[in-house]
Amino acid sequence: MRSFISGIMENWLFAPQSFDLKKEARAYVTILLEMYQLCPTLRASTVNDAP
Repeated sequence: MRSFISGIMENWLFAPQSFDLKKEARAYVTILLEMYQLCPTLRASTVNDAP
């Protein structure tokens, strides 16, 4: 999450005219939530879940 957010901020700060942050915010949040859903470390079983 940190690299995703900081990457967007860095790109926007260096070239704010390259994309409309306000207009694309909803898509960025959707992408972030999808990254959480597909993250292998968040999907991995915990020790307590082991049989």
